[in-house]
Amino acid sequence: MIEFVKNYFGEDKLIRLETIAKAGSDREYARAFVGDKTYIVCESSNVRENETFFSFSKTFAENNLPTPIVLAVNSSKTIYIQDDFGDVNLLSLLLENGYTNEMKSLYKKAIKSLAKLQIQSKINYNDCFLAKQFDHYAVLADLNYFKYYFLDFLQIEYNKYELNKEFEQLSYQIEKMEPHYFMYRDFQGRNIMIKNEIPHFIDFQGGMKGPIQYDLASLLWQAKAEIPTEWKNELLQFYIEEVSTIIKINKEEFANDYATIVLIRLLQVLGAYGLRGVIENRPHFLSSIPQGLENIIEWKQTYELKNFPILNEILTAITQPDIIQKFKQ
Repeated sequence: MIEFVKNYFGEDKLIRLETIAKAGSDREYARAFVGDKTYIVCESSNVRENETFFSFSKTFAENNLPTPIVLAVNSSKTIYIQDDFGDVNLLSLLLENGYTNEMKSLYKKAIKSLAKLQIQSKINYNDCFLAKQFDHYAVLADLNYFKYYFLDFLQIEYNKYELNKEFEQLSYQIEKMEPHYFMYRDFQGRNIMIKNEIPHFIDFQGGMKGPIQYDLASLLWQAKAEIPTEWKNELLQFYIEEVSTIIKINKEEFANDYATIVLIRLLQVLGAYGLRGVIENRPHFLSSIPQGLENIIEWKQTYELKNFPILNEILTAITQPDIIQKFKQ
């Protein structure tokens, strides 16, 4: 990594390279100090994923979106240099400052840019390194992720055959939802960097074509953020209005579909917490499980789960106080 950086900037200009702690991925990050400027250097052996990031970054740059520009890539496409937006992200600011009007304003700025990024970017979905579309196969993958890495770990009894049927039904229901544009996939506070009071977006290489409500669900129902219900409702309406200024939508249908997509996102996140926290023993993910389960409780109190009795029973079972307490301990 350091040789590539020296060759690009010039050995006499590079002051130092500082490693950045890993988050949820296996990518290696460092910050390069060059004169009075800084840059982010990434190293990853997943060339296909890197190529997706390069493609999406180029498209977003062409639309003047607040995303990093890739400045240089090595010959094997395993190391690249990009813009640095600093260390302050939306979630860290929220946890530091609380639910102030200033923080709500930052969330609205991020949501406004999100709607533009999703709908107006002319993405080449052939460049997606995973699924090209959030179709019923991709939805099933998320639901099974929850089943294998979280639900089965708890050893709760349920009718596997009937649950699989409900998952099939739910996955087709999600696939038919409209509108489908760019789905960021992991649009949450840690991936929204705040620089000069402007939100900037990173870590979008997992994106695909899909129901755009998914990204708002990821942001507003992030476990660590614990966004108040009043904020959730207000920011949902703000997003609906932003989207409706770009494309024509049925606002009521859009909001109803959002409710179902929130549940899909919450289950996928629990699967990730189970894999990263319980199996891989990463403290951050393990400590997020109680809040993830509290989100399920809030969702059940807010929305109805019709025609899915087995899943409804499971949601009740995994949110029992003794299970939440076990993870808190």
